[in-house]
Amino acid sequence: MGLSTGVGMLKVKIWYGLDPGTGRWGCPMRQRWGLGPHQEMSPALEDKLAFTVTETDSYEEAATLAQKWNCAVDDSTLHALTRGGWGGEPSVKSKSGWRVWRGN
Repeated sequence: MGLSTGVGMLKVKIWYGLDPGTGRWGCPMRQRWGLGPHQEMSPALEDKLAFTVTETDSYEEAATLAQKWNCAVDDSTLHALTRGGWGGEPSVKSKSGWRVWRGN
């Protein structure tokens, strides 16, 4: 499993499989960490990026700033993150009054 974090990419070999209790496929470690089924960023990194978007003038500028602290992200990823593309609840309110959404 790969997970982008604030300090770089985390690669971990983890167990996954069919839960005999529910009959559904799952990954106990992802559930324990509070990650969604297809989530590729840690909640802390999502928060940091959402805040970065609120403090800059464009998604492109936010992506450039994120690259300064070693986070390879593009403006379309930031757009999906802040526009609720991953669902979730609002995590940050910007200076201009935007609501920024954090993924589950």
